[in-house]
Amino acid sequence: MANITEKDLRPIATDLASIKTALGIGKWIAGILASAVVTIGIIAFSWCYNIGVKVGRLEQADQQRGTQIVADLKAPKSQQQLQANLTTVTAQIETARAEGKRPDPSKVKPLSSVLSEVVKKNPDMPSAWNAAMQLVNYRFQPTFGNISSLPDCLHIPMTSVRSEVQGPPGPDGIPTHFPVETFPPVVQMKAAMVELKNCRLDLDDNGDFASTNAASALTDAKKRSPATNYLILELNNAFITYKGGKLLPVNEIRFKNCFFEIRPTLDLPDNRRQAITQQLLEAKENEGRIQLPTGM
Repeated sequence: MANITEKDLRPIATDLASIKTALGIGKWIAGILASAVVTIGIIAFSWCYNIGVKVGRLEQADQQRGTQIVADLKAPKSQQQLQANLTTVTAQIETARAEGKRPDPSKVKPLSSVLSEVVKKNPDMPSAWNAAMQLVNYRFQPTFGNISSLPDCLHIPMTSVRSEVQGPPGPDGIPTHFPVETFPPVVQMKAAMVELKNCRLDLDDNGDFASTNAASALTDAKKRSPATNYLILELNNAFITYKGGKLLPVNEIRFKNCFFEIRPTLDLPDNRRQAITQQLLEAKENEGRIQLPTGM
């Protein structure tokens, strides 16, 4: 075997030194990168935390503003303050609708209750009714887009027609209702009811109601039971509008998962619009009833 000289080992030593240096640089770079990653992580965590804190504070401030406006409406220091608060509420609702914000039940329900009291105490104040109608429209706004594609409720095939009797009011003040077969001895009125769903209904009477499918169904029910003196439309998943004209010749609208649009007015609304607005302010979110002042 040939002897390995220092001359032969020198290139190998040089290569090993280069590898060692490269490894050292790699470790140094890795250390810097690791430190950078940790630093970036800390910065990102701090940023997210700060954003979260700010959002939480904004939400809390928004909730406090909502609580404060309800308190101010409930006990205004003056009529001027009441007017100013009503203007603020109306502007907030219009802004929320323009921005596409969905109503928050935790805020809308207390506001509905207090506005109901405001219009009761101030029935001749146009701004109070305007705020109330704007809130009703916001609270019951549609969750779908193409409303015009829905069929007219009064012209669709009738899915169900039934009769019932109405007895004395219950503990909540709402009249009790019973199927005809089980009516109690004390009867206040006998009703015919038509069930309608997935449609749109205009409460304004354009004079064509008598020619609709709904009217025919109610007429047939009255023929079968001549004592019928109360007409009900029961609607499910319907879009209901009212522009302020003469109302349909029915006594009551029962609704479930329905949407409403009442045409607002800056003037004092008539009794029909007031009655419908008041009842919708006090209605539940998903179901309720409206008694219509028929003949008006």
